[in-house]
Amino acid sequence: MALVGEIYVRLDPFANNFIIEKLEQRGLRVKLAPFTEWAGIFGSGHQAAMKRSFRLAARLSTLVQSRIQNLSSRQVAEGLGWPERTTVPESLAAVESYLRSHLRGEAVLTVGGPIHEWRQDQIDGVVSVGPLECMPNKIAEAQFFHVSEQEGLLTLTLR
Repeated sequence: MALVGEIYVRLDPFANNFIIEKLEQRGLRVKLAPFTEWAGIFGSGHQAAMKRSFRLAARLSTLVQSRIQNLSSRQVAEGLGWPERTTVPESLAAVESYLRSHLRGEAVLTVGGPIHEWRQDQIDGVVSVGPLECMPNKIAEAQFFHVSEQEGLLTLTLR
């Protein structure tokens, strides 16, 4: 089971009503979407790559950050028997049928990450959390309806 959605709500147990603990009490193993995905799409990597004036210093910084993230993630994943983490480009590629990647926000990651992981047989379902009236969460909820119909991914959105 993947837990995705608005960053603060998914990362703060009180804000999400301790959803991870409640799901695990029911025998489900929860995979929490990492904070680093946010940095990957809003940080220097994805946004700078979209600009034509991508300078050498920015490229070098992006390469170093990416290398550190990939190496540390791979080491932890191997040690714990986890699959490799879903990258921002993989999320963007997976969401293409449902949202335009130019949306460049939480909605593309909230929907794209679980689609990629579902297709890789890493998750059995997804719970998306977000605050009431959060537009990216509403966009993701609307698209999860289509994802469920077309791909069979079980989804639940909580606000």
